[in-house]
Amino acid sequence: MADVDPCSLLSAQELSKYGTFPAGVREDVGTDRGCNFEKDTDSPTTDPNRVITVGVRDEEGIDDAQDNGQGIDRGESGGREFARIPGAGVCTIVIGVSESSRVDITTVATEGTEKSCEIADEVAAIVEPKLPQG
Repeated sequence: MADVDPCSLLSAQELSKYGTFPAGVREDVGTDRGCNFEKDTDSPTTDPNRVITVGVRDEEGIDDAQDNGQGIDRGESGGREFARIPGAGVCTIVIGVSESSRVDITTVATEGTEKSCEIADEVAAIVEPKLPQG
């Protein structure tokens, strides 16, 4: 995972279904190597704002994911563990890569938690095939 650039896992073109996004901006926070995509919007009151982040965590596995206050739903697909972590207006999909590494897809949408989770689920389906098998 150390060689994976988070901005290589998703493109603005792949997000076009959700609006017009500029290229991702690299933003590392703590142990998270992240890439932020913030939708271009003329007016947040009439044009929903959306921020989508891809975060690579080299030293934290899926079991280290934190609850956002609404529980953690876990599952498995194709031999890979997933977790869905909704919060107030935000949703994170955690994709397990190995016991000690993961990729987080976090979406904040002005339409609320349900829309945030819908987008995060779809973006995770774009990112997951690009990840190495742990």
